[in-house]
Amino acid sequence: MALLPLLVQACPKPLVIQVGPDLSSDITFNFLSGFRQSLEQKLNCPVKIIGSPSFESFYASILKHNSNIYIIADHYGQALEKEGYRAVLSRSTATKMLLLSTNADLASAIRNGEQFTAYAPDQYTITYMVIEKWLDSTQTKPLVKFKFGHNYTTSIMDLIRKPNIIIATPNGFIERLPEAFQSNLYIIDVNVDIGANFIIADTAPPTLRKAIIDAWPDLYMADNWIPTDQFTHSPYSDYFSKITDKLKQNLENR
Repeated sequence: MALLPLLVQACPKPLVIQVGPDLSSDITFNFLSGFRQSLEQKLNCPVKIIGSPSFESFYASILKHNSNIYIIADHYGQALEKEGYRAVLSRSTATKMLLLSTNADLASAIRNGEQFTAYAPDQYTITYMVIEKWLDSTQTKPLVKFKFGHNYTTSIMDLIRKPNIIIATPNGFIERLPEAFQSNLYIIDVNVDIGANFIIADTAPPTLRKAIIDAWPDLYMADNWIPTDQFTHSPYSDYFSKITDKLKQNLENR
C-alpha cells in the first residue's frame, strides 16, 4: 500500500503509452500489462495506456508529443524520424498481412453484383492500403464500399456474424480463432509484411530508454521484439510519408 504515494511523489504526472486505432483494449491489455507494471517499478512512476479513436487523432498526438511512448507500425517510421522520434524496440520478425472473407471466390462475387463492405480503422492505415491495393489489382474497387472505425478485433467479430465483409489482419489474429471458424475463412495472401516499433522523442531522458529496454522481457511474446536505435523501414514508408505529410498540413491548417 505504500507504493502508490511513492509513485505519486516521484511522478506527479503519469507516463503515457499510446497505441493506434488498430488495437482493441483487450489486445492492448494482454500485450502491455506486464510491461507496464515493470516500467512502473523501474521508473518509480505510474504508467497508463491509452488508445486512439482514429489515426488522425493518433498522429496529431504524435506531432504534439502528447504521450511518452508510442507503438507504431514500421511504415510510419520514416515520417516520424523527421518529427523528432527514435525507435527503442522493434519487432524481430515481420508479420504477414492477410485478406479475409467467407467467400471462396471473392473477386468474382463482387463482379457478379454481390454487395461487400471492407472494414478498416481509417484511410491512413496499412489495413486500408492492403484492401485498396487488392481491389485495384482485381479491378473491383468501385464496387466495394469502406466502413471506417473498426480495429482488428471488431472486424473479425463482424466477419464471424455477418456475410459479405472484407477485412485485412495480421496472421496472428487468425491463429487465435477457433479452428471451426478458421475452416470457414478464405484467405488471400496479398504479399504484405509489417513490422512495428516502440518510439520515444529524441529529447526523452536516457532513463526512459533504459527502463523500456529493461522492462522489455515482460512484454507479452517478448521474444518477438529486440532493442534498437534505428527505425525499421517497410516498402511502404515512402507512401506513408506522403500521406502523413498531407495529414500534417491538414492538422496545421485547422
